[in-house]
Amino acid sequence: MLKSYLIVALRALRRQPGHAALNITGLAVGIAAAVVLLLFVDHERSFDRHHEAAGDLYLVAERHVTPEDTYAWAATRTPVLPVIVDEVPEVVAGSRWGWSQAWVAHGDTRLEVAIRYADPGLEASLTIPVLAGDLRAALTEPGRVAISASTAAKLFGDRLPEAVLGEVIDIDFGDASYTVAAIVADPPESTNFEFEALGPYATYIEQRGGARFGDNWASVTAPALVRLVPGTDPAGLAGSLESIRTTYFQDAEGSDITVYLNPITTIRAEWAGNGTLLVLLAVIAGITLLVAVINFTNLATAQALRRSKEVGVRKALGAGRRQLAA
Repeated sequence: MLKSYLIVALRALRRQPGHAALNITGLAVGIAAAVVLLLFVDHERSFDRHHEAAGDLYLVAERHVTPEDTYAWAATRTPVLPVIVDEVPEVVAGSRWGWSQAWVAHGDTRLEVAIRYADPGLEASLTIPVLAGDLRAALTEPGRVAISASTAAKLFGDRLPEAVLGEVIDIDFGDASYTVAAIVADPPESTNFEFEALGPYATYIEQRGGARFGDNWASVTAPALVRLVPGTDPAGLAGSLESIRTTYFQDAEGSDITVYLNPITTIRAEWAGNGTLLVLLAVIAGITLLVAVINFTNLATAQALRRSKEVGVRKALGAGRRQLAA
């Protein structure tokens, strides 16, 4: 039976190649376009969902309302994160996030890497697989650093991660030498927290003026993330965050400031401004697929009259509805 269907289909293709090409190409292009659009939407929505605690991770953000406009900042004051961790019991861990580009050297090898600085709480917040060493020590002890597997390969060749621990590298940003305390897996492409090396946030503070930067309650300078107790409603922490703001913040006059928590899984869509675009692309993908199917059905139906003889023969041989449709 299957052989008969194949023979009939091939004959139909040879008899009407133009119609067959138009019908098949239209459906194929429609499906391909819809799949590409949906894959792009899925990729954009997958950012930072690989973390084990993704549903409990939030960015500490600020909203400033002035008579002229409303501004949203994906960051907060540098000293606010330690206060939140200490005073809000629903927060189990957290970390600030600083960044710089620097030249890293070992022996004759020299390369530019993206160095990110974080608090020790980063280890308990984001999922960063450790291949060798102690990530918490790298983020706690001055003069230590963690590097990604790809950075280690560039600096030390094919040496095993364990053999790289204890090696000293020079980082020109702070004009100092650092000891490799950990080797970690490269972050995936679908993350907002990219890095090639990780260092203590205390080092970042020192590089930017010490207490003048670290104790600055007046300026929005520090991206920070927190991990909440599982099942905690972030909206329920609004009172605690407002209490911290009124107690510590040095607000600009004429500005109404709100501190709130933004899920890290929505950072890509909300802060990059493409949330509406993703919805629009998903709708376009659905419409494209629907139009392709309707077009295919209409063209196939238009050929039904040409198959009257074939259908009559099949009926005479006892074919059912499903077989006639094939």
